[in-house]
Amino acid sequence: MKFFAFENQDERLDLLPLSARRALDAAGKKLSLEAFRSLDYQERMALCLEGEKEQPDTDAIRALVALARIPAEDIEPPQLPIPDEVPAILKSQFNESREVHPKLWSTLSELERYALWKVCQKPREPRLTHAFEEIIGAQQISTHLRAQGGVHMVPVTKKE
Repeated sequence: MKFFAFENQDERLDLLPLSARRALDAAGKKLSLEAFRSLDYQERMALCLEGEKEQPDTDAIRALVALARIPAEDIEPPQLPIPDEVPAILKSQFNESREVHPKLWSTLSELERYALWKVCQKPREPRLTHAFEEIIGAQQISTHLRAQGGVHMVPVTKKE
């Protein structure tokens, strides 16, 4: 399961991680923290795993949400970030020293793009800085560098 260090999440899943938020957004649902905690551990974990998928299963997410003891709120699913274009909110929040280049943006996972986009919705330093460093980090210099250092092969299967 993928958690970002800047989320301050631990294995108990007492907080609503970004992966779960992405799943909920995709399904047009909003759970309060108390409602999320009312799900058992396996259900919370399943919700997080759905949010990590490239295409979350909205029916599975709604079924999980229905198990919460506190009803979920229906929301209009937001327009989630796409790989083809860096959202304007990122451009406004990350100045020139923390610019997200379109080529790099397209190589990020769906969850990584969502995390950066979501953090920019309510920009707070140092969380904004930590999110950028953790997700972009050394990749800002080269897409062949991992955010935390080290090298990796860049997937080319989606390229023409």
